[in-house]
Amino acid sequence: MLTSGRAAADLYVGDQPAGGDAAFAAGVPAGVIVTGSGTIVGSADPHQPWVVDGTVRGDAPESPIVIGGFTIGAGSFDNVEFAGVYSPGHSPALVTVGSVIYTASNVLEMELGGLLPGSQHDKIVHTGLSAAGGTLDVVLINAFTPAAGNVFDLFDWNAGVLGSFATVNLPALNVGLSWDASDLYAGGTLAVTAVPEASPALLWSGLAVAAAGAATTRRLAVRRRRRAAAR
Repeated sequence: MLTSGRAAADLYVGDQPAGGDAAFAAGVPAGVIVTGSGTIVGSADPHQPWVVDGTVRGDAPESPIVIGGFTIGAGSFDNVEFAGVYSPGHSPALVTVGSVIYTASNVLEMELGGLLPGSQHDKIVHTGLSAAGGTLDVVLINAFTPAAGNVFDLFDWNAGVLGSFATVNLPALNVGLSWDASDLYAGGTLAVTAVPEASPALLWSGLAVAAAGAATTRRLAVRRRRRAAAR
C-alpha cells in the first residue's frame, strides 16, 4: 500500500496533479517525472519495493519530497529525503542524484559484487549538496570475496556532503584483512587493507625486551630480599 502524506495537488506526474495514491502504486517508470513536495511511503517489504526508474524531484531543498518504505530502481532523485530503505538500481547500478538527504531513519544499502562501479557494485553520483545520516549497509553479492588492495568507489560527493552515517555496517572479511573507510566522505571510497604482521625481527626484539624486563624484575627482588635480611 502506498500513501502520500500531503494533498494530491502537492505532487505532480509530469504537469498533471498526481490524483491520489493510485498514481504511485506502480512506481515511477522510466521517462516519468514526479515533482512537488510531500511524503510518499511505500511498502517496507523488500519483496514488494517501490520501483523508481524515472525521476522524483522535490520543489526545493526546503520543500522536498520525503520517501519512506523500501525503494529501489535506476531513477534519479533531487531535493529528496530518504526515510526508509533505499537500494539503488536493480542489483547493482550506477545512479545519479542531485541534492538528497539520508535521514536518521534511513538505511542505504550498497551492494558489492566486484570492482567495477555500476556493473559489479553500486555507485551513487551526487551532483548537489547532500547530507549523510542513518545507516549505511554494505553487503556482498554473487559470492564475491574482497581481497587486499581492493578499492570500491561507492560515492561521488561533487558538491560536498554534510554529516556522516550514524552506523556503517560492513561485511566480514577473510582473516588478515580489514576495511579502511577513511576516504568515505572525501573520495567516496572503501578499501580493503592487509593487517600488518609482526616481522621475525620485531618478534625477537619483543621477546628480548620481555626477557630483559623479567631479569631486571628478578634482580630487584633479590636486592629487596638481601636488604630485608640485613636489617
